[in-house]
Amino acid sequence: MASLQKSLRYNLALIFLVSILVVPTTLYAKPIVSLVSFGNKKVTTRTVDTVVIHASYNPAYKQQTLKSILPLWKKSNAVAHYAIDPKGVVYQLVPERNIAFHAGDSVLPDGATDVNTRSIGIELLYDRLQSPTPMQYKALKVLVGTIRAKYKIQYVLGHDEVAPERKMDPWNFDWAKLPRPQGMTVRPSYISSSEVLSSDDIQSMTNVVWHEGCPVSLNNLRKLTVSYRGYDGSDHTDGVIVVNKDVIVNIDTVFKNLYLAKFPIRKMVPAEIYKGDDERMMAEDITSGFNCRMNTGAKGYSMHAYGRAVDINPRENPYVDPLLPLVQGQVVRDPMVPGTVVKGDIVDTSFKSIGWQWGGQWNSKKDYQHFSSNGK
Repeated sequence: MASLQKSLRYNLALIFLVSILVVPTTLYAKPIVSLVSFGNKKVTTRTVDTVVIHASYNPAYKQQTLKSILPLWKKSNAVAHYAIDPKGVVYQLVPERNIAFHAGDSVLPDGATDVNTRSIGIELLYDRLQSPTPMQYKALKVLVGTIRAKYKIQYVLGHDEVAPERKMDPWNFDWAKLPRPQGMTVRPSYISSSEVLSSDDIQSMTNVVWHEGCPVSLNNLRKLTVSYRGYDGSDHTDGVIVVNKDVIVNIDTVFKNLYLAKFPIRKMVPAEIYKGDDERMMAEDITSGFNCRMNTGAKGYSMHAYGRAVDINPRENPYVDPLLPLVQGQVVRDPMVPGTVVKGDIVDTSFKSIGWQWGGQWNSKKDYQHFSSNGK
């Protein structure tokens, strides 16, 4: 009997030890205090009713750590109260009683602009093209729960929700994993996510819009899903465009600008839905990206074949050759029609800001729908 009790005590102790090793103690222990001297101000009193979730990364590093990102925050004199690294380790950088300069020029859903004064900021450290890790979600949920137990929190918001014209973080964030205050209202915000091509994507694209010999491999393409404003006046979150992985961040920025400016887009689907038929896609007004096809009226591959070109609303923004008559069904371009691209508008300036050029400014033939990384 004594031997059995001893064995039982040993097994229980082993289970307890394993549970400690498996469940990170950082989720339950106090945050590691690592106070900084920049980006915050000590005040006598303040009322906290908002939590703002941010994301930061340093592109010079593969692994995102507090040490790698602190210099970026210091340079801009901006910092949040807390930071959570990919392992779920929580750091306190600023005392909660202090005002931290983390939100910048921002507005709350109630119209208030004193966001820094009223809020506690939390930074998640992860790559721009990835999502928060499971450990970050768990640590964040505990931390926000602790904050809500201490203050009467009215809002739990993303940086992109308080500053949609300027910010896109936290990137690829799943709000279903972080409870918000009941009845909380938020302004419509831009939502986007990027992912590698799935096996189904690859199967539907192969020998349709991609084939052996194309100038870019399928491994170098990414599927970007974005919000857009439709011609029905409603917000849609299912816009899909395939582009080269090295332009994904810039293209994401462009479509965020178009969404915030309420620039209407008819429909966004991958080219394989239409078997890569460019004429049909133009006729049905499809905004699209990758399509391994040759140039129109020229030698060599189109920039679409490299995943570095985007067509916007091709019916409103047609390809025009002054030496050829209008084809049957072709819409005559009217700059007054919504969704038409004109020089200096949000579409033109957004692509210009990422270094892309517009086919609407070609010398003779005009491709008003077409934007590319090299202007061709």
